[in-house]
Amino acid sequence: ATPPARHPAWREAAINALLSRIPNVRPLNYDRSQFDIALNGNVRLCVTLPPAFPSEAPHLVLSQQVQHPWVNSSRRVLNDRLRGWASAESTWTPLEVLVKEVIATLALAPTAASPAATPNPQPAPQQPPPTRLHANTISIPGQVPAPTLERYTSHYRASSNSQFAELEALTDGELKELLASEEAFDKMLARVTQRIIGHDNESLRKLREQNAEIAKNTVCLMGKCKELSHQVSIIRHSDYMPTKEDFDVRASRQQAVLDHISEATLLGSLTASERAADVASEEVV
Repeated sequence: ATPPARHPAWREAAINALLSRIPNVRPLNYDRSQFDIALNGNVRLCVTLPPAFPSEAPHLVLSQQVQHPWVNSSRRVLNDRLRGWASAESTWTPLEVLVKEVIATLALAPTAASPAATPNPQPAPQQPPPTRLHANTISIPGQVPAPTLERYTSHYRASSNSQFAELEALTDGELKELLASEEAFDKMLARVTQRIIGHDNESLRKLREQNAEIAKNTVCLMGKCKELSHQVSIIRHSDYMPTKEDFDVRASRQQAVLDHISEATLLGSLTASERAADVASEEVV
C-alpha cells in the first residue's frame, strides 16, 4: 500500500531532533519549513522541507558554490541518501543524521570562487542584519538573515524583566527552543497566564467578600425599615388618630370664631365689663 503523502508526527519529530541535536540551527519562517545552518566561514546551508516531507526528500542548498561531488551547479546538495529518497518509509533517513553528514563532509570543501592561495585574503563584506524575522521569510542564497537565536537570547538575558520568573528560569537551550517552537511558546504562555489569572482570582475573591458583606448590611437595614413602616401603620390605625382628628376639628372651629371678632369689639366688651364692675363696687360701698 502507498503511504500517505504526509506524516505530521514523523515530520514534527524530525524538526525537533534537528533543532536539538544540530548546533546553530535557525528556523527562517513560522511553520518551521526552512532552516539556516552555518557551514564554513561565509558558506551557509539552507534546509527546506517540502509540504510532502517526509514522503518527499528535503532540499539542501548552499549559499555559495563549493567544490565537491555532492554539490551540483545550482549549489544543491545531492548525495546517495537524497537521490535514493522515495515515498517508502524504509528509505527515509533521520533529518538530523542527514544534515550532520552533509556538514561534516562539506565543512572543509573549498569554495569555487576562492583561489588556491592568496597572500592577503580580504574578508567578505558582512550583510547588515535585519531587525526582525517574518513568518514568510524566504531564504535567498548569499542573503541569509544574520540574526541568530543566540543574539535574541543574549539580548533577553541583558534586558529581561524579573516580573516573568518563568523566563528567568530557562536555560539558553530552553530559550532557543521556546523561540523556535510554537508548541513550547504556547505552553510557556499558558503557564504565565495561569499565574497572572491566579493572582487576579485572589483579588476577585476579596472583592466578592466585600460585596457579600455590603449585601448583608443592606438586607439588615431593609429589615429595620420594614419594621418601622409596620409600626407607623399600627399608629395610624389605632385610637390615637380619631382623638387627634376630633381635637383638630374643635381647634379649627375656635379659630374660626376668633377670626370673626375684631380687636375693637374685644376692647369694647372689656371696657363695658370694667364699668359694670365699678358700679357694682360703688353700690356695695
